[in-house]
Amino acid sequence: LMPGSALLHMCSAGCSGFVTTTLANPIWMIRTRMQLDHRSGMERMNIRKCISEINKEYGLPGFLKGVTASYAGLSETILHFVIYEELRSFYMTYNQSTDNEVKQPSLNLPLMMLFGGVARFCATAVTYPHEVVRTRLRERNSLYRGFFNTLIKIFKQESWHGLYSGITVHMMKTVPNSAVLMGTYELVIYLLKNL
Repeated sequence: LMPGSALLHMCSAGCSGFVTTTLANPIWMIRTRMQLDHRSGMERMNIRKCISEINKEYGLPGFLKGVTASYAGLSETILHFVIYEELRSFYMTYNQSTDNEVKQPSLNLPLMMLFGGVARFCATAVTYPHEVVRTRLRERNSLYRGFFNTLIKIFKQESWHGLYSGITVHMMKTVPNSAVLMGTYELVIYLLKNL
């Protein structure tokens, strides 16, 4: 793989996302179940009770419910990094001097943050339905079975509106987050190179 290529960025984002998703899915499963718990008072679910209920209901595989949808969500991460790196690469190429002199490009932090936000917006707009599918799969006593079955069922019953329900709030969270994240990343790299 060529250093700096889109394929390299896709592979590295995909591999790291796969490992992170697999290891974190049990935590997300517990969090989702606790968020969807409607009991009150002493009946309210705590972490220990939630783990016990999931294990009793499904066994250890229950902690991986929704992981397939999360794997589908890796496409969002991959797409985000590919778009970001392409925007960044275009800027860096455009910003280089025209003579043969090699110069260290200055950091345009607001632009890097904009690239991070735009990349996340585009990636989320394309891949958001996996978020809805994953949440539906993790619901207690869910009528949905499997990623594609759930995706098709939601589309048939609720159309595009169902597949994109909640996207505005999700964008309000993830786009600024990605802008700050990528800006911070670029700033740290820039500062370390100039020590």
